Amino acid sequence: MTDSVPWLLKKRSIRSNILLSFGFSFLIATFMTFVLMFMLSTFPHLSELQIYGLHLSQFIPIASAVIFVLSFFILTHPIIKEIVTLESAIDTISDGDLNHRIPPMHLIELRMFSCQVNSIVEHIQEQIANKREREIAEKEWLEQVINELRTPLDAIIRNLDMLKRRSYQSEKDHVQILHETYNAAYQLRKSINDLSQYARLSSN
Repeated sequence: MTDSVPWLLKKRSIRSNILLSFGFSFLIATFMTFVLMFMLSTFPHLSELQIYGLHLSQFIPIASAVIFVLSFFILTHPIIKEIVTLESAIDTISDGDLNHRIPPMHLIELRMFSCQVNSIVEHIQEQIANKREREIAEKEWLEQVINELRTPLDAIIRNLDMLKRRSYQSEKDHVQILHETYNAAYQLRKSINDLSQYARLSSN
């Protein structure tokens, strides 16, 4: 879209573009005024023609003004077009499409601004991606902690049930069950401490 910018206006500031457009419009209007005056002087009978009671020569200033305005509008249209393109891209990004980027701009101010906006959007995307990675890692860690809590807890319940029903053959088995229960309780306490430490770090 920005490739339609005239080569003379590319890679210049907005102020320079407006001044150049004004200058070219003035030159075009002056040239066309000279052409019209030359035609009237070459063909005298044309100057005698009247429109709404006015001679054609009296319309030359009006024609020059119209030519100047049209030329200035045509030359500055690419500038307006780039500004509209920039505005449209920013609206798309602000609506939540962070994959959208502002296209390359030819005007210096707009090019610098678009690069800054694209850089900010990329930084936001990186932050969102990092946050998602942290959330996934935290979820996996919590699942692992839950499994670590469940395993010793199941072992404690199973061993206590065996002790309650006296489901052991000898004193050696009884001691073994108590030892396993102690180890499971110790492992459970360690997992709870890890979870508590994580909760404190997350709150900070």
